[in-house]
Amino acid sequence: NNGIQTSWAKLNKALGGVRPGEVTSITADTGSGKTTWILNIITQLVSKGIGCLVASTEMSPKKLMTKIFSIYSGKSIYDKEDFTDEVISKCCAFFGMKPLYIVPVHGQLLISKIEEIVDYVVRTNDVKVVVLDHLHFFLDIKRSEDERTLIDAFMKKIVILAKRYSIHIFLIAHPSKFTSDKGVVSMNSFKGSSSIKQDSDNVILI
Repeated sequence: NNGIQTSWAKLNKALGGVRPGEVTSITADTGSGKTTWILNIITQLVSKGIGCLVASTEMSPKKLMTKIFSIYSGKSIYDKEDFTDEVISKCCAFFGMKPLYIVPVHGQLLISKIEEIVDYVVRTNDVKVVVLDHLHFFLDIKRSEDERTLIDAFMKKIVILAKRYSIHIFLIAHPSKFTSDKGVVSMNSFKGSSSIKQDSDNVILI
């Protein structure tokens, strides 16, 4: 149990904390809160002064920070009486002093670029945790038959990346199928390749 502890006791017990050199893959049905869940973790870690990098193809940096501000303040972004300019200013001041780094992703972000970015932020900013959201936008898929091969290669590279820099990588991946008509995901739900679950140190189903 040598990982960074979150405020979620059950998660700490299950994973042993956020441990260096590991990859955790996360999946859930569309709209189930995969990104929100991981941003809760990032908010906790950054608040402790732990360096975190987020590369999201799902949200712009502005939307990411707005959601993080909402998580940190406990105020709903949809309630203008609650999520006031004062709240935003306090959040800006707080996170402006914290080691949170966001990659502005436009379209695809291939593994070669991810490797360059990780190398830089680890060496210059002591980043310990990386979030990649989501898998298929990090692949250069030109033909559907290439998908499995590309995912296999990607997984091997991020496993090496996590171990080389002693960082924890959270990878968000979309599901392809469900175990029931209620949209319940399982270990076999990852879209594209079984290597996602096989090469990951941890798998989280939301």
